[in-house]
Amino acid sequence: MASTFFATALSAQENKAGEAVTADPALSLEALDIMLVPLPVDALEVEAEAWRQILQDQVVAIGENELKRLPFGDPEAVTDPAIQAQLDAIHEELSEQRKRRSELIEHLNLVLFHIVEKAGVDENQQEPEFVRNMRMYIDTVDGIRASTVENRSLGDEVEEWIDSPEGGKRLLRRVLIVPTVIVFSWFLGWLLARGMVKGLVMAGRESQMLSTFLRRNVPKVLAAFGAVFGLVMVGFHVAPLVALIGGMSFVLAFALQESLGNFASGFMIMFYRPFDIGDYINAAGVEGTVKEMTLVNTSITTVDNKLMVVPNNAIWNDVITNITGVTQRRIDLVFGIGYADDMDKAQAILEDVIAGNPNVLPEPEPVVRVHELGDSSVNFVCRPWVKPEDYWETYWDITRRVKERFDAEGVSIPFPQRDLHVYTEAVAAADNGDAEGPQIGGETTETDDGEAGRAGASESLDPDGNETGKDGDGRG
Repeated sequence: MASTFFATALSAQENKAGEAVTADPALSLEALDIMLVPLPVDALEVEAEAWRQILQDQVVAIGENELKRLPFGDPEAVTDPAIQAQLDAIHEELSEQRKRRSELIEHLNLVLFHIVEKAGVDENQQEPEFVRNMRMYIDTVDGIRASTVENRSLGDEVEEWIDSPEGGKRLLRRVLIVPTVIVFSWFLGWLLARGMVKGLVMAGRESQMLSTFLRRNVPKVLAAFGAVFGLVMVGFHVAPLVALIGGMSFVLAFALQESLGNFASGFMIMFYRPFDIGDYINAAGVEGTVKEMTLVNTSITTVDNKLMVVPNNAIWNDVITNITGVTQRRIDLVFGIGYADDMDKAQAILEDVIAGNPNVLPEPEPVVRVHELGDSSVNFVCRPWVKPEDYWETYWDITRRVKERFDAEGVSIPFPQRDLHVYTEAVAAADNGDAEGPQIGGETTETDDGEAGRAGASESLDPDGNETGKDGDGRG
């Protein structure tokens, strides 16, 4: 059959007035499309005219059946069963004829498409005159005109439109296909995300942050692909759209360099998992609890309940300290006692306070040791281990109880003290006429009558700051 067609097609190219080779109503649209490819414009016009003639014959047949219905008047007013049966038979035949008419119009439109594709349009973007005339004819005979169906009921017209391939069926197919494909793709993405999360759990790489990201975004990505696939299924050409997106992505890559850096850092954080949602971290100069993370930024709540939104790039390029990303934390405490106090007694008190705290873990064993001989105190270091969530409660409790026990058992806690020495300029006594000049005295004390008396000092300084070697009364 294919060889016969191509032989006929070649003969049609040689003879512009040749007969049509595709005018067969039983021919499918796919086969017709293939058979029209090798034909030139003049041969295609012959094919279009042949299809127009077939369409005309079908329209005439429809008109004859419409004329048969006229004598019966309004179909809904008929009560005679015999007449109703005749009307039903005519209606069924008309439905089939209109269906065939819609199919013939599709075939004729396909031929016209090939003519425009090969002949092109003029400078005014107008199709060839032959094609325009054909389309005017199609518009005239397509559908049911009110002037010829005055006696047809609205229900008949709606039913016919629904049954028509050019009407309800096509619209329903286009309306339902795209949403159906999108919903199916989203559901498939939801199943895929669940499988990926379970795979992470089985592999021992469970992460609340990564799991949330997969559940939110995998269904959306597959739904977007499903939307594109659904548009292709209903005949929408997505190639220009894809080309447009490709061109825009090149421009956006330069305009959104910082955001793309945040995207990359977000993926790295999710893959290497230096922290997770709920962890207490210190990164990019911000310390607090991680509340949420996206590909662009991370939301951190500080201890004073401030919400800080930090770009992922700043976090990934900085030192990340995960304070609660472990199962145990050590508390470092330092307590000082006086040099005159009993060190063994102080150490026993510290060990007893730590042992009495229920939050302190038995392993690793707490450490209590003399750590440093300070300027005014002997310093003990206390290092108990606790769970991360018990850190501050244990820290505060041990500090308070140590102070209470030291006070109760007479162990002193030294604190810095400062002795103040006030130096004044001595004035010669007016009574004896001595003029000793400026003198620097020692520490002054307050007498009962309010006069300042100079305490004896072993050394004095002259106005230039040099030692004079004077005694307590200011004489050398």
